[in-house]
Amino acid sequence: MKYFSKYMLVAAFLVLAPLAGMAAGDNKTNFLSVVDDLPLMAGLIEAGDGVQFESPQGRIVDVSATGNVGADALRDFYENALPHLGWSKIGPGTYRREGEVLTITTALPSGGPEKGIRAIFSIRPEKGG
Repeated sequence: MKYFSKYMLVAAFLVLAPLAGMAAGDNKTNFLSVVDDLPLMAGLIEAGDGVQFESPQGRIVDVSATGNVGADALRDFYENALPHLGWSKIGPGTYRREGEVLTITTALPSGGPEKGIRAIFSIRPEKGG
């Protein structure tokens, strides 16, 4: 049932994203390769460093993307997109859903600020349940 609800959330997002202006001009929303229901903001390119595995406590995911987008635009995009996918904001750049915690942090990519921003996505099991 857990996976059914995730697929329903992805389907709902695909319907709602173009209406909310979240998709690029071709109405196509890309998702991170290791998290099939976590959207990749337009202007970001996945770095190919993604890792996902299951632990006895739950899923562990680390992936990053880089692009020439502003930190404020990145924050605004995910604050608007993630609630449609069942994530609840619990702090700056931190979201909870179904026993997991997603953290989104930013850094400068190798090559300096002229290369844009590096977004780091981490999912961990929620401690204590």
